[in-house]
Amino acid sequence: MKTNPSKFLCCLVAAVIFTSCEKELTNMKPVEQKIVVTSFISPSDPKIKVRLSLSYPFYGSDNTTANLNLKYATVLISDGNTQKQLAWNPQLRDFELDQSDFPISTGKTYALQVKTTDGKQISAQTSIPNPVINPSFNFIEFKQTAKRTIETFRFQFTDDGTQINYYRLYLNAERYAQFQSTPVASGSEELYLGPDIEFSGSLFDRILEFNYYSNVDPSTYTNKYTAYFISCSEEYYKFHKSNPSTDSDPLRGNAVNPYSNIEGGLGIFAGYN
Repeated sequence: MKTNPSKFLCCLVAAVIFTSCEKELTNMKPVEQKIVVTSFISPSDPKIKVRLSLSYPFYGSDNTTANLNLKYATVLISDGNTQKQLAWNPQLRDFELDQSDFPISTGKTYALQVKTTDGKQISAQTSIPNPVINPSFNFIEFKQTAKRTIETFRFQFTDDGTQINYYRLYLNAERYAQFQSTPVASGSEELYLGPDIEFSGSLFDRILEFNYYSNVDPSTYTNKYTAYFISCSEEYYKFHKSNPSTDSDPLRGNAVNPYSNIEGGLGIFAGYN
């Protein structure tokens, strides 16, 4: 058998290099897990909800037991005058409080405090902005090409001009086949606005285009459109801008460094209207 000496030499050198690069890491200390909060409060929600979890370290053991023990934490919310404790909901695995016991009101600032059984404490605060003034949503036109569907809408509202405001405009579209009660397709578009310097105290007027792939005959389906006008706190705006996720839990998104306003922990406590 004939051997290629140059190929053998390359393989030998590579083996030596990779072997020499191996180094056992010692004295590695596990990264301390932090409490993660997810909570958005609004006058329009029947309940105040707070979800707790633990951050996941890059190395070290995943302390599942500690994660489960978070249900024994003390979760408090305050408006500066009244303080209430949220109760653990074992079905939803979060902490809840009915607004009939503690109403969330426009213009107020709320503080959240969490204390775990092992002594960890975190806190955060947020405010509830004024609702959107004179919201208006209109369907403009529908265009169907061979492979694309283009729908155009107009969002309008009036900025109050008395303070810096942050907004989220959200459009949800659902497509229904004839005689079907469940949508066969759905999609969404959203737009974040803030601070509102460019249109402070004036009418905001913006065209939003919904463009998606489709080769279905328009006469065979109907569409349902729902528009949301959200006036949000600065914390809400910064968090969603840094973490564009469509997941039901925004902290499961793909953001590299999402905004957090939790003192002593991670996550978000934010208000909206």
